Amino acid sequence: MGTLVSPATFRHPSELAKLVVTADHVSGGRVELGLGAGWNEAEHEAYEFPFPPMGERMNELERQLRMIGRQWAAGGAAQPKPLQSPRPNLIVGGRGGPRSVRLAARYADEYNTVNKTAAECAEIRGRLDAECVDAGREPIPLSLMTGWLAGEDETELLARAARLAEWTGADPDPDAFLAAQRDSSIAGTLDENLERLRELEEAGVERVMLQQLLHRDLDAVRQIGQVV
Repeated sequence: MGTLVSPATFRHPSELAKLVVTADHVSGGRVELGLGAGWNEAEHEAYEFPFPPMGERMNELERQLRMIGRQWAAGGAAQPKPLQSPRPNLIVGGRGGPRSVRLAARYADEYNTVNKTAAECAEIRGRLDAECVDAGREPIPLSLMTGWLAGEDETELLARAARLAEWTGADPDPDAFLAAQRDSSIAGTLDENLERLRELEEAGVERVMLQQLLHRDLDAVRQIGQVV
């Protein structure tokens, strides 16, 4: 469970690298670091972080990927080193743009994209493999972060859709809300969602991070853990 991606605009890379090393030791080697260029301008404004143009944010992301990699490396000056060997999993998060894919192939251990179809993931998978070849590396994993809404049957699914619509302040009609969720995330009966996951696997996706936003619905969490 986690936030997945830290915007490069929020933290100095040396501080972030140190925080991850601490979490790595405390957790017994169970931390991963996701980095992205940052996208939510309103969030930056709310917390008074600068929000430079995309090109500058991507330059900063590349600088941070290089710096964190050096500090975690065995020959780097920063101490202590991570517990995991050779290092915690370093993930680049992006929407499949050419530069973020290229940065992942050069500096990261995994590329994560968000709310994509199986066909879109297959296209990203192909470009990621090509960039890894250009970088002289073996292919790195592709993962997907996406919304998740499921039910054993249509009755349970619509009940969860109604609660999620209320929680998010969306259209209160569960049928309309569910239709919108089907377009943007994995939403359906468990059988339908499992088929969607199989399609993503065939497209080259190796991990899926599910955004289960009904946080008090422990039965939904249990379904993910025991059925999915």
